[in-house]
Amino acid sequence: GSIWRSSQPKVGVSGATCTEDERLCQLVAHSADREGSPGVLHIIDCRHWSSANANKLTGHGFENSANYKSAQVKFMNIGNIHIMRESFTKLVQLVLNPQINDVYWGSLVEDTKWLQHIRGLLTAVHEVVRIVHEHEQPVLVHCSHGWDRTSQVAALAQMMVDPYFRTLEGFPVLMEKDFHSFGHPFQLRLAHGESSADRVNEQLSPIFIQFLDAAWQIVTQFPYMFEFNTRYLLCIAEHVASCRFGTFLFNTEKERLEEDIENKTVSLWSYLRLNRKYFLNLTYKRSNGLPQIIDSQDDVILPPLPVLLRGVTLWSDYFLRWSPSPSFTHHAFTPRALKRLGTLGGTEQYDEHDIFDTSRCSVADLQLPEAFCKSSEAEAMVLEVMVEAEKWRVKALQEKMRSVFEVSEPSQPSFASSDVVTDATQTVTMEGPPITIGESPSS
Repeated sequence: GSIWRSSQPKVGVSGATCTEDERLCQLVAHSADREGSPGVLHIIDCRHWSSANANKLTGHGFENSANYKSAQVKFMNIGNIHIMRESFTKLVQLVLNPQINDVYWGSLVEDTKWLQHIRGLLTAVHEVVRIVHEHEQPVLVHCSHGWDRTSQVAALAQMMVDPYFRTLEGFPVLMEKDFHSFGHPFQLRLAHGESSADRVNEQLSPIFIQFLDAAWQIVTQFPYMFEFNTRYLLCIAEHVASCRFGTFLFNTEKERLEEDIENKTVSLWSYLRLNRKYFLNLTYKRSNGLPQIIDSQDDVILPPLPVLLRGVTLWSDYFLRWSPSPSFTHHAFTPRALKRLGTLGGTEQYDEHDIFDTSRCSVADLQLPEAFCKSSEAEAMVLEVMVEAEKWRVKALQEKMRSVFEVSEPSQPSFASSDVVTDATQTVTMEGPPITIGESPSS
């Protein structure tokens, strides 16, 4: 399969057609022809059907299957920039409100509908990956202008399909290609340097932050599949608005070239590359050993959709990074705890109340490499212990399953009973560490 992107067609209420456009889509569909099975171009329209249909009044709209004969259109019901701005504003107001009743924190976060929009975005991404990988068919993604929702869905889908875009080298390439080169209007969406009186509030929207949030959801659910850690995404998110780098300035490549951004400013990607050791994921592997979730042959991330959506949580390291109490979403250790693990060996002198948080960082934190190194050592040690514990859990489950399916051989064994025992044995002894539940080996 392949992933294509565009903006909406100019159909209008009169049902205008374009022979060249229809022919192009037909050729893309034929690229997936198989013997006895013609290819189909799956058009993923990120909008609601009602929104796409209303755009006909402005001379736009969506593809008519009567004209695009080798295409199928599916609407993914992702909200527009105004809906996302409203939801984001509610969430920001919530996290900054000291008067809320935290007993209802979870429901209050859900009431902002931010997580609902993240799930909707991931649903569209999952559909693209499923069609491209499982059905090996081409997908055309578009919304209205083709630079907001289209960039989000296309980039996230490529990240799940291609392991290159999950590396420290490939992720910036993906950003430059699908957001910068395809014209995502950073200035319109973020209003860098503009006063409240000068900016166009109707064009403000946290599209890129939402993309990073969705990427964070995938990274946290499948950390083994990414060369970078969540701190990497957090650092990018902070500098979207810092204007310390020229990476997110202006709306188009044309404007950036005219302003000579490349020579007048520093690139965020260069900065991250110079400090790559702080953003390396210690658990990075090509496959995490879960064949029912990860395609180990080509490292495509394609979990069951409910698994992906039910794992969506608040990006607390971003939205709560200024909270009075630190977020312990990932491992955070005190020197006392590290000494118990043997990481510090009792030789270094640290205050007992210091905390090394391995997931949250700001630019200032990059001046403390020793703290990061100690945190990384602790993470590596904890990972080693977890792997060893997992081996014992697998062994315990195997022994338990064998005892459950152990059947004394009858004088005339039936075909069915023998078949059950064989299947059970194969299930227990499958290669790769399965997702296990069970008791410790001593039980």
